[in-house]
Amino acid sequence: MWNWKFIKLSLQVRERLKKLKLTKSDIKHVGDVFREEILAALDENQSSLQMENTYIPELPDGTEEGKYLALDLGGTNFRVLLLELANGQILKEEFNFYHISDEARLGCGIELFDYLADCVKDFMGLKKIPIDAK
Repeated sequence: MWNWKFIKLSLQVRERLKKLKLTKSDIKHVGDVFREEILAALDENQSSLQMENTYIPELPDGTEEGKYLALDLGGTNFRVLLLELANGQILKEEFNFYHISDEARLGCGIELFDYLADCVKDFMGLKKIPIDAK
């Protein structure tokens, strides 16, 4: 049988969560603001988003084979991955996370990219990947 204490607690939780429920209008507004921020950042205008252009010459087609380094730059962490692929599928994945300090993240781009290069070099040393590997 239901416990009245549990029911009361459940109602209290529902009441508090009610404030977090988004209407369709709220969701559209969030989407519109996010789109505006993306477009501003892409145009190199002031934006709340931190973005760097990446240049990808082509997308994977599912036939990739071999070992690849992958880089994932987030807001406070940089992840360096070593992926082993066969037929475009990941067979093995090894990675390390590197913390990005506020100074590096918000400072001069040259310092940030020097730090990222040091992280890649460190990862390659840990995984015994020759510096001239292709």
